[in-house]
Amino acid sequence: MLLRERHKDLQGLGVEVVAISVDHLPSLKVFDKALAEFPFPLAADWLRGVTRQFGVLDEEQQVARRVLLLCDRQAVVHHVVDDFRPEQADRFAKLMDVARALQ
Repeated sequence: MLLRERHKDLQGLGVEVVAISVDHLPSLKVFDKALAEFPFPLAADWLRGVTRQFGVLDEEQQVARRVLLLCDRQAVVHHVVDDFRPEQADRFAKLMDVARALQ
């Protein structure tokens, strides 16, 4: 998985990765264990406030879309990778370029 492999590169740029899901915390813990534990935290947005605020909640299906958001410390979004899939190295590379430019 690209995020797992490149996590240290992101941290080196001052980027903190947090995965946010609308699933409840016990479900996320099972998911994390099944995938050999992620090097970044998984956050539960059970009430869907965060996913709704950032516009990544599919209101009809009540699920969060797979999106990477690069935000600064004030939660201003600087880059969006919508419908992210781990094999999309070119889209992840663009995220890295934006992160470098924010330093």
